[in-house]
Amino acid sequence: MAWLKNYKSSIILLSSVALGAFIGCNYPTMANFLKPFGEIFLNLMFVILVPLVFFSILSAMTKSDDLNRMKKITTSSFIVFFCMIVIVCVMGYLGALILNPLHGVDVSGIMNNLPVIEAKAMTFSEAIVRIFSAPDFSVIFSKSNLLPLIVFAFLLGSAINGVGEKGKPVVILIHSINEVLMKLINILMIFAPIGLGSYFAYTISVLGSTVLYGFATATLLYLILTVIYWAILSPLYAFIAKGPRGVSLYWKNIIPPSLMAIATSSSAACIPINLATAKKMEIQDDVAETVMPLGANIHKDGSALSALVKITFLFALTGQSLSGIENALAIIGVAILASTLTGAIPGGGVAGELMICTMFGFPQEMFALIVILATIVDIPATLLNSNGQLTAGMLVDRLVGRSKDAPSEI
Repeated sequence: MAWLKNYKSSIILLSSVALGAFIGCNYPTMANFLKPFGEIFLNLMFVILVPLVFFSILSAMTKSDDLNRMKKITTSSFIVFFCMIVIVCVMGYLGALILNPLHGVDVSGIMNNLPVIEAKAMTFSEAIVRIFSAPDFSVIFSKSNLLPLIVFAFLLGSAINGVGEKGKPVVILIHSINEVLMKLINILMIFAPIGLGSYFAYTISVLGSTVLYGFATATLLYLILTVIYWAILSPLYAFIAKGPRGVSLYWKNIIPPSLMAIATSSSAACIPINLATAKKMEIQDDVAETVMPLGANIHKDGSALSALVKITFLFALTGQSLSGIENALAIIGVAILASTLTGAIPGGGVAGELMICTMFGFPQEMFALIVILATIVDIPATLLNSNGQLTAGMLVDRLVGRSKDAPSEI
């Protein structure tokens, strides 16, 4: 019954959401009574968002062991990570255009019950400045300025690393604060079944069963894309890396790590078996020992695809168009950023979902919906995350070439 232990929290959360959906559909008065419990939970999550993002990035950048690993990673590793995550996001975007979560559904009733989002027109240069910077130190620590905050955190982390031993006291403080924040978010997530179940009951009572149809379609879209990635795209990567032999090695060895990902729903838990599988896939030790742990933190194709499906779901729910080059670039870019943040932060999926809402200006009521969607697709997302590290390792191995000490392939 180990699987039951691994998925206990997800089962409880989904059960509470199902109960909330039932209450929302049949007892709107009770759903309205539950609304404050959901709002309190959402407000607490948004309060912790900014310090969580800031200190988690700083903590990741100032860990000496992580820095040593980073020095061993070649430019080719980051090229592979970036290319793979862009490809999976483009695939997801095209899939959403074909299977829009709410295609043909009248969302006018939903729109009438959502807060009005006012958008101010701005030039391209103004948008670039707004996205990557803030005019004052006091406003950078705001959920509406997450990207400038991330840029500032990276710059500050680089500066701390640059001063060497003099920055050690600051590093200790950063790691301590980060540990406290991680503990705080774990405490808050204990109340997630109550908070999300309550808010989902209210949401369903207001927005109607259309939301449930959107969930079903979005989940179907994600499962279809998962099969395409696992059975078609990944073997293609293996072929690019090692030719026909790479495809053979992929299918011969991919089942055990895939089952581990499904059983544990944890990318970190898959690192040991991925390292063992990498040897069987003839990936050099120095490449595997770098790509697997690093990729588990900053390269998560499943999380990127999940973020993209969440964004397209909210676009459809709020009646916004998915088409157009600007929308495509924005959707893909935020999905990549959210997945990277997810990888950098333990339990960072929550931060990624908060980022999606804030960067697109969605009302915070939408946060509860995509957290639920994230829980539903968590298993296939972990499968793709784990699978992606192995195929990335094969590609990086091809790019860096064989080391002098590596045994020749037979």
